[in-house]
Formats: sequence, structure tokens, C-alpha cells
Amino acid sequence: GSIKTLFLEDELWVEGRPARPATPAWILPKEYAGFSPAEKLEQLRGKLKEQGCTAQLVGKLDNLAWLLNLRAMDIECTPYAMAYCYVTPNRAVLFIDQARVTPEAKAELEANGVTLADYDSILDVMAAETEPQTVLAESATVNYAVYQVLENNPALTVKDAADPLLAMKGVKNEVELAHLRESHLRDAVAMVRFQIELENRLASGEQLTELTVDEILHKYRSADDKFLVESFGTIAAYGGNAAMMHYHATPEDHAVLQRKGFLLVDSGATYMDGTTDITRTYPLGELTEEDPLLDSAWNPEKRELYLHITGKIQLEILGETLRERYGLAALFSAPSVIYKETPAKAGEGFESYTMPKPCWAVVRLAMEPLPR
Repeated sequence: GSIKTLFLEDELWVEGRPARPATPAWILPKEYAGFSPAEKLEQLRGKLKEQGCTAQLVGKLDNLAWLLNLRAMDIECTPYAMAYCYVTPNRAVLFIDQARVTPEAKAELEANGVTLADYDSILDVMAAETEPQTVLAESATVNYAVYQVLENNPALTVKDAADPLLAMKGVKNEVELAHLRESHLRDAVAMVRFQIELENRLASGEQLTELTVDEILHKYRSADDKFLVESFGTIAAYGGNAAMMHYHATPEDHAVLQRKGFLLVDSGATYMDGTTDITRTYPLGELTEEDPLLDSAWNPEKRELYLHITGKIQLEILGETLRERYGLAALFSAPSVIYKETPAKAGEGFESYTMPKPCWAVVRLAMEPLPR
């Protein structure tokens, strides 16, 4: 028997399918990277020799970006270019949509010993490769179609091993370290300017929302001449929203900032010389030792306090706290339901999460109607 590769997405996803990203590809200058593509290729060849390999198929975009100092904007908040690179002792072939490579980038790549080939030609080119090589191809990061072509080529001996580029790019050189420090200093200036504007506009009585926070941060960060893009979608979470993992405000669902409680801001930016990720918590008013997160309203005519609660347990905790600390016996009327909705039938689904940070999670949801 044999295994046949089927490209089901090409048959099933024929309508509304977005085109492959093709943002302009460019080369990060050596003044920021510390090493040129040619120097990094020689470092990689040395590592491959240590692992008993003579070649590598680089399929992981972050490793490829580091190896060739290659940059683009194919992925949201991530300056990567969709491409592959095949490296041998005397060759380096970059498989990429050549129309998107700037003339300057093409010239620099060629000067560094890198030739260009069409992105879609990788399967045919690797199938026709006749030069014997022991190819390192990490199965976890090289897609199956490419990996299968490598295995089926008799001239190539495939070695499934850890990609050495992961550790190589993790060791920052002195040039990178210096630029990282500089980028964080400039980003800190943007954060201070953000805080000043936030405090001044709140003090003036202007109504601000979680979305306003993102707008202010972008204004100050993008004013930096080395700014490229936010490093992830800004997380601006006011009050109870900060309790939600990686909460993200939207135009349809966001909170208005008030002169009380906390504002959590998790944000960052990618600059030519470094990437930042900063989390800060801002008090928007005078703080007490505890914030019970109660939405209340006092009726002076009836001398009654109305509370918006999320459940009976909240009332139990509040009543016990008043009794223990202040010796007060509070009398609560029975809670009244403001709104109730019953599903028409049982259902289930899932929610996948990948942004604003590069994380992955899937939550399964199931519900069924209860008696009204």
C-alpha cells in the first residue's frame, strides 16, 4: 500500500479564500542584526556538520527570518515572510514569491550567496535534486508535503532532528543586546507619554474607553521612526475585564473607563532594533484596600441601596463581611432577575483562540435549555 497526499483545502475552500500573503520582503540591515545572512549561513553549516548533516530544509518562519534577516508583514503583528530555504555546503536557495522581494533585498541576498526560486516550485525542485545530501528536516516544523518529497528522493537522506536555528537565534549577540536596550528605552518614553495623556484626559472629564487606550499607545509608538508594528494586539482591560485571560476589547464589546478601580494594559511593539512586551496596572482613582466590584445606586427618598450582583453568593459574602467587620446585620431583599433567555434547543460548539498574543487554546462550549 501507499499513502497519497490529498490537498483537500484546494477542493473544499474555493469561495472566500484569501490570497496568500505577499507583503514586500526586505532585509534587516546588519547594523541591527549583528551578522549578515552569509555569516549566519556559515554558522548554520557548522552546526549541521556537528549533527552529521550536510544540508537543511528550513521551514519555520521565525528561524528563516533570523537566518537571512528576512522581514515582511505576512502575519498579523509578526514581521515574517512566507518562504522556505534549502541550505547545502555551497548553496542557499530561498523559495519565495519573487515579485514581492524588493530589488534591494534581492541584490543583498545574492551578494550573500542566496539564490531565489519561486515559492510554489519547492516540491518540484526538491524532488529533482540530484546532489547527495544528508538533510536535517525537523518533522515538527517542516510541512508534510515537503517532508514527504525529501524522503522520496533517493539522493537525499533525511534526518529528523531538532532545528539548530532555534538555539542559535536565542543567543543574542552584543549588537542585538545593545539595540534591545535602546528599543526598550524608547518604548518606555511612549508608555510615559501615554500615561500622562490618559490621566489628563480623564481628569478633564472626557469619556474614554478601552479602545481609546489602544489609540493613544499606537499614536506614541508609531511616532518612533524605527516602529514597525504592534508586537500583539493591545490588551486594555478595565475593572472586571482584567480577570479574563487575554481579554481583547472590540468596537462591539468594550468598557468605559471610570475614575475608580484599575486599568490593566498589556502591550508592546516591534521596532527595527527590538521587540517589547510590557504589562502595567494603572489606578484610575483613589484606591481602597479592597474593591468589591459592586455596581450600586443610593435612593435617598427610600433610603435604600440598590446593588447589581452576579449571584446569591456575592450577597452572602457581602453580608458576612458587614457582620464580621462592623457588627452590622444587613437585610437583603430577594434578588430580582433583570433579563432571562432560554435556548430553543441544546447545542454545542468551540471557540479557538490565537490572538492577540501568539497563543493557542480551544474551549468547548455546550448548553441545553432548563425549565422556565
